[in-house]
Amino acid sequence: MRRARRVKNPDQLFARWLWLVYAPLGFLVAFLALLPFGILPGWMKWLLVPVVVYDVLAIRLLIERKKTGLEVPAPRKIVTGVTLFAALVIVGGVLLAIGISTLGSWQGLIVASIGGFLMILSVTAPLFKFLDVVFRAMGNMFTRKQVKSSNPESKGPA
Repeated sequence: MRRARRVKNPDQLFARWLWLVYAPLGFLVAFLALLPFGILPGWMKWLLVPVVVYDVLAIRLLIERKKTGLEVPAPRKIVTGVTLFAALVIVGGVLLAIGISTLGSWQGLIVASIGGFLMILSVTAPLFKFLDVVFRAMGNMFTRKQVKSSNPESKGPA
């Protein structure tokens, strides 16, 4: 029996497993949930085949991970963020549903507007986080170059 291996940076490992294994499995669940209701456009049904093939590989990776004993601990920030994101989606969906059911009154319109705002916020929040990471990386890249070039003791090409 193999022993569990320790990883140098567990946050990076979890991020890779999240985007390469767990997220595609979630896409498959979403596809299969929407398929019977006829909500998916016709061209999107063709995406189901590659998603199923990829998910078979993802399930194989999960089985191999269990066999090797590789631990992928979830960072506390990720757990907190996903929990808050799920709460935002649920509260927004409930408020939107309540507002739509009572749309005849002005209170229903306000509740539906708040629920719709929360749903839009839940869709755009990951985009803003991605842009934050990109802009920070670009800022770090530019400030490192300026620091290197403004250092008089550095020996660069003359």
